[in-house]
Amino acid sequence: MPDSASQNNAHYAPLFSQFKRELGSGSLQFETECLAFELSQIQGIPDPALVLDAGCGTGRYSGAWHRLFPSARLVGVDINRLILTTGLVTGVIQHTPHPQQALRELLRVCKPGGLLYFYTYRHGWYDVALGAARQVAHRIGTKTCSRAVYGLCNFLRLDPRAPAMILDELFVPIRFAFAEETILDWLRSSGTPLASIRPLTHAQFGKLQLPTDRRSQLLHRLLPKNGVITLAVQLGT
Repeated sequence: MPDSASQNNAHYAPLFSQFKRELGSGSLQFETECLAFELSQIQGIPDPALVLDAGCGTGRYSGAWHRLFPSARLVGVDINRLILTTGLVTGVIQHTPHPQQALRELLRVCKPGGLLYFYTYRHGWYDVALGAARQVAHRIGTKTCSRAVYGLCNFLRLDPRAPAMILDELFVPIRFAFAEETILDWLRSSGTPLASIRPLTHAQFGKLQLPTDRRSQLLHRLLPKNGVITLAVQLGT
């Protein structure tokens, strides 16, 4: 049986190849604006000399970080043995088989005085509804469901992100969602002082002018992450 990394790679490789072809170069500017909004809420960001983009996917978040911090050295991997000034983990730990262990490892590789910035899915009504939708989608099959999703999104003239976002939620092999208190308990059990944890407003829920039409703006704000937990952990020196 394939391991979790192989399963995730098999899922994301074709999905995001299609995503990049359809979206083009506009994605980088969008991701840069979102990242800038979120980082603007963090006081005293350390000099990001070495940044780990854990679970980097196509590298679009690394590209956004490089635009904001051109002198930073970026490493795009899953988990790395380097000692980091900054860890960037955007929507990753919920797709790992052992999310608490993944979070603990990310804290370990950030050096004292460093920053761990991440978001993950918040459990809520959306996850209950999604569970039923995932069961139906798996019965229908990937090919048939993909044709239906792309056809509907094209008919409604939605942003090119929409089909990839929807299919990701329906077919990603591993998907968890958490109560915020669970994430805070994991951080505390790893020795992270509560005072060093700063909740952030995810760009999805900020007052950014999204570069899409109104229908797609509404979809982006509602799907696929109806709720996210976005935190910055500033590690003590």
